[in-house]
Amino acid sequence: MDSGLTASWELIVLGDEIIGHLKRIMGGINLDDELLALELIEKVGPGGNFLTEDHTLERYRDLWYPKVIDRAEYSVWLGKGAKALREVLRERALWILENHRPEPLPEHVEARIVTILTRATEAGGNQGDRSWH
Repeated sequence: MDSGLTASWELIVLGDEIIGHLKRIMGGINLDDELLALELIEKVGPGGNFLTEDHTLERYRDLWYPKVIDRAEYSVWLGKGAKALREVLRERALWILENHRPEPLPEHVEARIVTILTRATEAGGNQGDRSWH
């Protein structure tokens, strides 16, 4: 990566995907009585349908879905055009670069950053480089 002087937008997008997945995994599995829903399991019974239950509808969004990694069956992936991961990552990176509009920092945060940078420069750090002004 040339000592941080270059970047791979695709690698950053893939890293974000992996971090999202790891955060979900590291969050663990909640096994409290409410989530286990043992009473609901007893009510619905073997062969029953949990998809129409309020308990299921209230929690189905807790699942983690990848943004770029396609989890479809091979035949479905082929039918959708069989894009290689590199191509999907590039498309996502370009979409983000073209469409993402970050919210500006609050003024007090920006002022604090300038204060910290000014102090660091006065203390001898970043001498000659005032490009952050």
